[in-house]
Amino acid sequence: MNNMKLTLLIVVIGLSSSYAYLAEKDYGDKLLALTKVWHNKCVVITGVTQAQIDELKNGQFGDNENAKRYILCLWMFSDVLRPDFTINIPLLKEVMPKKLVGLTQKYLECLNDTTSAGTEPYEKTFGIAKCIYNANPEDFLMF
Repeated sequence: MNNMKLTLLIVVIGLSSSYAYLAEKDYGDKLLALTKVWHNKCVVITGVTQAQIDELKNGQFGDNENAKRYILCLWMFSDVLRPDFTINIPLLKEVMPKKLVGLTQKYLECLNDTTSAGTEPYEKTFGIAKCIYNANPEDFLMF
C-alpha cells in the first residue's frame, strides 16, 4: 500500500509541474474578465483548438499557424500591442497580474528582441511568446 501511495504522489507532482502556466486566480478580476472575451473572439477568428492552446500554455511551441495567429490575435485584441508593434505601457501595467509586475521589463526586451526581424506579424508575436515563456515558464501567461 505504501508503494501505491508513493507512486500516486509522484504522478500528481509530475502532472502539476507539467502545467506551469499562470493560474487564472492570479490574473486579477479585470484581466480575467477581459481574457475570456479575447479568447472567445480569437478562437473563432483563428480556428485554433483548445489542445493547441494547451500546448502553448505548456511551452510546446510547434509550427501550427493557427496557434501563431491566436497569439497575435490576443495581443491585438488586448490593445497592449499596437499595430506598429509598440507596447501600450500604461495598459500593460494596468492589466499585468501583480505576480508578474516584476517581469514588465522582460516583456519589453522580448518585444524588442523579436520584432527586429522582418517576419510576418504572427511570427513576431509567436517569437515574443516563446521569449516570455523561456524567461519565466512557471508563470507563463497564456489563455
